[in-house]
Parts: sequence; C-alpha cells; structure tokens
Amino acid sequence: MHLISDISLWWLLPIAVLSLVITLFHYQKKGWFSELAPKYQLALRVLRFSSLFLIGFLLLGIILQSLVYRQEKPVFI
Repeated sequence: MHLISDISLWWLLPIAVLSLVITLFHYQKKGWFSELAPKYQLALRVLRFSSLFLIGFLLLGIILQSLVYRQEKPVFI
C-alpha cells in the first residue's frame, strides 16, 4: 500500500498543529466546558481535533494505492 498525493505529505504536520491550536482555543473561554468532568473534556477535545485533522487530511487529496496480484489458472472450454 502506498500513499499518493500531488501535495507533499509534510503538510500533515502543519495541519495537525493547526487542528490542535484551534481545538485548544475553541474551548478555552467556555463556561460550560469547565463544569464538565475531565474525561468528557478530553473526549470533546479529541473528537474536535480528530475531525479537524481528518478534514485537512482529506483536503490534501491523498490516494491510497493498493495492488493485489492474483494468479488464476486458465479455463478450458
């Protein structure tokens, strides 16, 4: 399996950093967020980071190339 992209895969690093920064700043000054249990806070942050990173990943237009070789015997009629 190979990842194929027209754009350099090094763009995944800035996308990950940007997703993390957006996630941290989004929940920073929310009053209702600080009232939640820590496990729910972590779950919301992980979900937001994952969704932002996935959107950025898909915008890169990465294609997964998979080659499968299968040998078949010829059929005689």
